[in-house]
Amino acid sequence: INIPVGVVAVVLVLRLVPDHRPTQRTLFDVPGAGLLVAALTTPLLGLTLGQADGFGRPVIAALFVVGLVAFVAFLVVETRSTHPLTQLELFRNSTFSAGLISGLFVFTTLGGVLLLLPFYLEDMLGYTTIEVGLLIGLVPILLAILAPLAGAASDRWGTMPLTIGGIAVMSAGLLLMGRLTLETATLGFVLIVLPYAAGLGLFQSPNNSAILGAVDRDTLGSASGLLSVTRNLGSTVHASTPHSQEPTQDPPTQPPDSAPFGHQRATTVRHTTGALGITGGLADPATDGDHVVIVELATFIALPVVAFSVA
Repeated sequence: INIPVGVVAVVLVLRLVPDHRPTQRTLFDVPGAGLLVAALTTPLLGLTLGQADGFGRPVIAALFVVGLVAFVAFLVVETRSTHPLTQLELFRNSTFSAGLISGLFVFTTLGGVLLLLPFYLEDMLGYTTIEVGLLIGLVPILLAILAPLAGAASDRWGTMPLTIGGIAVMSAGLLLMGRLTLETATLGFVLIVLPYAAGLGLFQSPNNSAILGAVDRDTLGSASGLLSVTRNLGSTVHASTPHSQEPTQDPPTQPPDSAPFGHQRATTVRHTTGALGITGGLADPATDGDHVVIVELATFIALPVVAFSVA
């Protein structure tokens, strides 16, 4: 299915996207690109390897140090480069910075939803692979429906009400996901997941509009690149973040209200929330699960709200 979709996308781009060319020729920033790759990949590699081998190993600490040094070097190179990969002055715009921060948190939670829910549906509820795909597909379907409507509404009423409202609805959806059990029916699952998908649909287009609308036309390419980086980084950070180890269990013989499933449910909610994944991973899911959920939800709501208020 990817080939016909790709062909249609190419045709639409050729017909609808304006052929805007830069006013001056620029060179590719090879040193900046290399340092940015190192700064992003080495800490994520350290998080991934640390879960299996332990974070006390020197090689794990070295990966984090390399990432930090590479990031500092990247900032230095970009400030001195005549053709920087990332125009750091864009971050002086509070609207642009707030939009990227909010998007990073939102796509961190999305990474949790897309990562954990398929395992929950197939391994714990016993749905087939096709049924899981159809149920998870509700999220992008509702997103595709609401995103254009939210974009049009933001043109009329502004981006802040819709972005803040979308985050609030998503947070409510994440809280509802904490009620998922081994006895959750199909309709119940749909009703629980739909608020999160609706909030994401309300948030994404207005937030993208705010980010790209805060920069000049000549810097749209750099701004859109940073937007893609934060989106992918959010999803990747969630997958790489240390989490508590869940016990293996056989869903058909495990009572829904048993202690191991309480462990599983609390951990699943923390994973799905994602905004404070490290805190969730360090907490004791048997005793601190509900507290962690409340802290993560409060942080998920508060930080983007504060960011946009400052902007």
